[in-house]
This record gives sequence, structure tokens and C-alpha cells, in this order.
Amino acid sequence: MSDYTQIVFYGPKDALSTGNPAKLIKGTEIDAELAAISTAVASKADVSGDTIFLGNGTAGAPSLAFASDVDTGAFRIGENNLGLVVGGVTRVNISGSFVQLLSTQVVTSDGTLGAPVYSFNGDLDSGLYRVAADDLGLVAGAKRVFRALNAAGVSSVFVGDGVGATILSLDGAAATTRNLRFLTTNLLRWAFVANTTAESGASAGSNLDLLRYDDAGALLATVLRITRSTGHVALLGDSQELQFGAGTDLRLYHNGTNSFIENDTGELFMNSTTGITLELSDDSNFARFTAGITTLGDGVGSETLQINGAAATGRAVGLYTAGVARWFLQANVTAEGGANAGSDLDLLARNDAGTALFTSIRVIRSTGNTQLPLDNLRLQFGNSQDLELYHDGTNSIIENNTGNLILRAGADFVFEEGAFLAPNGTAALPQYSFTGDPNTGFFWDTADEIGIAVGGVKQGMFASGSFTATLTGFTANPTGTVQWRKNGSTVTLFIPTQISSTSNATTMTMTGLPAAIQPVNAVRVIADGLINNTVIGFGNGTIAAAGSVITFGIITAGAFTFNTVGFTASSTKGIEAGWMVTYQVL
Repeated sequence: MSDYTQIVFYGPKDALSTGNPAKLIKGTEIDAELAAISTAVASKADVSGDTIFLGNGTAGAPSLAFASDVDTGAFRIGENNLGLVVGGVTRVNISGSFVQLLSTQVVTSDGTLGAPVYSFNGDLDSGLYRVAADDLGLVAGAKRVFRALNAAGVSSVFVGDGVGATILSLDGAAATTRNLRFLTTNLLRWAFVANTTAESGASAGSNLDLLRYDDAGALLATVLRITRSTGHVALLGDSQELQFGAGTDLRLYHNGTNSFIENDTGELFMNSTTGITLELSDDSNFARFTAGITTLGDGVGSETLQINGAAATGRAVGLYTAGVARWFLQANVTAEGGANAGSDLDLLARNDAGTALFTSIRVIRSTGNTQLPLDNLRLQFGNSQDLELYHDGTNSIIENNTGNLILRAGADFVFEEGAFLAPNGTAALPQYSFTGDPNTGFFWDTADEIGIAVGGVKQGMFASGSFTATLTGFTANPTGTVQWRKNGSTVTLFIPTQISSTSNATTMTMTGLPAAIQPVNAVRVIADGLINNTVIGFGNGTIAAAGSVITFGIITAGAFTFNTVGFTASSTKGIEAGWMVTYQVL
């Protein structure tokens, strides 16, 4: 076979100028060129019968190509080996024993569960198919046995389709590991392993281990082992705990010296449901639980029940009804801050559901003081709660409900601080009375008044108080304190500090008399100690019925007549210190 060789060289013609006759291509030249091309094509396309023979070609220049895409087509890789190329790159390698796809991605139809897109001539319903977006299924006999998907960034693998039984088997030789592993970014974290213990008969060997790994993926320890021959579950390693509850409430462990059953929340119950005796013992001490009775010790020597916990934790003994808490006696969670403070002793009540009601009694460890630590919790005495002591949130109360409340003292009763408050009482039953005559004594009559009762009848009263008085008839009206006492119907007024100023009128009044000491009818009084023109002398005063004003006047020399004037208009006037006057309110 021959290659095509150009017959006529057209370079010199290309260099000639346009219009030059020598630049024209002759017909004989064209015919010679076409003949050479025809000969070369005929020599390249060897034909024998129905077979066309091509050269081997290469990936960059395939034997079978296209005029407009000469590096895409087919070529012979080797004996019985065909290559399909695209853009000079082999994408499919076909031999007598395999088909190799060398493309970056092969795109095909989805397929279905019954007709997977990748299947087998002898088994068309077994193979691979697309379940949904980012979801690949492996089927056998039109039943999905394996599924791999990525949903919302989470990769998941499923074995089985949720119908019928499914088994995932890890099969290896005896004395080799068979692992189920959990990793974080290709670093081991956990592994379930059928271990390398030899299978020596009697179901021995290939025990199941749970292994934990550190942050670098290196083995830390075997956490748990289940022995195949016995079913025993072992936590391997001292201080490795078996924990129960959301807050690791119950813990079982061995610390290298002792074994512990440690309960951190609620109560620890040990039940024998068959009704037989449950006994915990060592060589010399025991606890026995039988027939509803718990016995600690053997009756020989001293015995101690200890409830030992850390500071600021509850250490309690509980009393229950049908498994529901009713009472707890506990050393409470108050911090032990030194000076014997903290871990006070509480008696706690529980409601019908077994949840906390309140702390009924508290004994302070540092002082020994006993408290009822809530308002309205009562300390009661007698068969019918005859005597009660409590605080109601505002006041402290000693309440006697039966008979008399008798206070006895080896010496005097002394009230050191505050006021002693008692109910008001009445004239018929005064609050402060006498054993021999309970209807005679003292009672609260009205605001700022003490009533005196004799034989259940009010015979008098006593009250006291003060008010701020204002004097009128001055350039600037002065004020001052006036004290008053009321004994029955008799009222006494007293001024402890002089009240005076510059006068600008011949009259003077005192305002501000409280209602409690206002007379029922108008009264007149002699008022010594009035100041007029800087001179202290006698005067008179008039109070109208139910009046709050005393009107003063100066008694003129030689005439004892009540009046409402007589003061000098332009001098000092007022009432001196120590002024006192008495009148009747009836």
C-alpha cells in the first residue's frame, strides 16, 4: 500500500501576482493530482470479498475516523483488542474477555427494581438500579437487598427492604477478627469484633468485643466482652462502669480494690419478688430483708447504719407506701463551709405521687437549733392540737385552743425587744383580765385607746397621742407639738416647747385638734401661760362642739370675763413651754 504524494507543487504559483497567466492551474495538473489521490486511497482501503482492511491506527489517529473529527473513532490496541477513542483519548477498551470503560462518567437509564439497568444475561432481575436522586439500590431476584443514599448531606446504607427477614453477615476464618467499625473522617472510634480467641470446641472462642479508640484512631481499650460459650458480659478494666439512667444515676464498677453499686439519684431498691429472704453479709455483719422486716446486725455488740455521701449531696433514708415515697430523713445539700456549717438534718414530706411537698423539720448541725422552716408549719401539742406554735408569714403565733394558756416562770417575765401584741378583746371579755374575774381588765376600745372593763362593763378608757398645732394671728403663723392624754372623758393638753412669734392681730387661735379629743359640746377653759406683749399671764380658751380650733382671749385686769380678744397687735405673743390645760369631751 502506498501513501499519497503531491504531484504538482503549487508554492511558486502562490507567490505570483494576481493576473499573471502563469498563476493559473492547468487542467492536466488537476487530473494528475486527482489520479495520485485515487491511487493512494485505493492502496489504503484493502478489500477482500466483504472485508475492508484498515491500518491499526492509534488513539491520536484512529484507523476509523471522521473527516471533521480525525481523532475520534476506532483503532486496534492489540490482538483481539479494540479501542474506541474520543478526542484522541481511549474511552472504551474491548477485548475477548472484558469491556473496560475508561470514561470519567458513564451515564445510563435509571432502571427499576424488577429491571435493574446493570444486570446479567442469565439473571435480568438482579443487579444495580437508581432508586431516586442520590439513591442507589442493589437487587437480587427483584428484591432490594442493599441501598446506599445521600439525603441532606447524610450518607446512609440500608440492608434489606423492610419486608421479611434480613441478615448482614461478616464471615471470616476462625481466630481472625470480624469487625463492624465506626469512624470519624477515616479515624477509628468504635469496633464490634468477633475476636481471635481460638474456637476450640464446646462453643468456645470468637468472643464478642467492643473496642474504643482515641482521637488519632489508636486502640484505647476493650470496653466490653461477651463470652460466646457462657453468655457472660464482662466490663474489662478497673473503674470501668456499667451505668443506668439518663444522668448515670446507678453505677456498678470495681475500682481495683472494692466492688461498688453506687446510686446517685433517687432510691436504690433491691427486691426479692419470690417472698424469700434477701441477705447481704460478710464474715461478721449482715443485713436481712424478710417478711417486710429489715434487720441490721446480729444482736451482738454495736451496729451502725451509715449513709455516706459527698458534701452538698443528699444522704437519705426513705419511707414508702407501695413503692411511692412518703418521707425522707436526710442530711441535706447545704454546703459544708467550715465551723460545722452545712449538711443539716431535714425531715421531708412527699405527696401522694411521691414528689416533694416541703421540709417539715430541720435541725441545724452547727447550732443544734430545730426549725419548722416554712410559714404556717405548726408545732402542735395535745390530743386535739390544743396548743399550736407557728409563724403565719407576718406574725409569730402561740395559739391555745382548749382551756387556758398558762405561762409560768421561775422569775420575772422579760420582753426584751419589740411589742407584745394581743387580740383586741371587748368590755364583756377584756383581753387582759384576771383568773378570778375574767370580765374585769383591759381591752382595745378604738384607735389609740385602752378600755377599762369592770364586770364586763366599760368603766373608763385611756389614750394618748400628739398633734402639730398651728397658731394664727401672726405675721408668720408658728407651729409646734402638742401632746395629749385622755382618761375616760377627761382630756389634758400639754405643750413641751414654747410656740410664739410676732403678732399682727388682737386674736389668737390654735388649730389641728384631733377628732379623738374634740368635745361633744362647747367648752371653755382657763389657760395660764399665754404670752401677750412678751408678758406671760392668764387667759381663756373656747372650743366649739366637735371643734378642732381653740380660740384664746386675754382676761383683763379686774374683770374675769371670757373673751376672744385682748392681745397686743404688734408684739410677741404665743404659748409658753409647759402650758397645760384640762377639759371634758362629754
